[in-house]
Amino acid sequence: MPINPIVGRCSPVRPDVHIRLIDGVVEGTAFLSKRFTGPPGFCHGGIGAMLAVEASAELAPYQRLVERNPRRG
Repeated sequence: MPINPIVGRCSPVRPDVHIRLIDGVVEGTAFLSKRFTGPPGFCHGGIGAMLAVEASAELAPYQRLVERNPRRG
């Protein structure tokens, strides 16, 4: 999505993040400038959480859902 705040190309506030799916594995890189800092040496927790959501959203369409029958017997 071009307006996504984390990976959207049109978002002026996005960090430099590149996420891709290769052979069923999500890979990515991120460069976080000072505006995304949290505790010394770490990114802000909210940014880390948004990156995790984006990575799992990238993989979601490729997951197979297993439907289980709740009734037994």
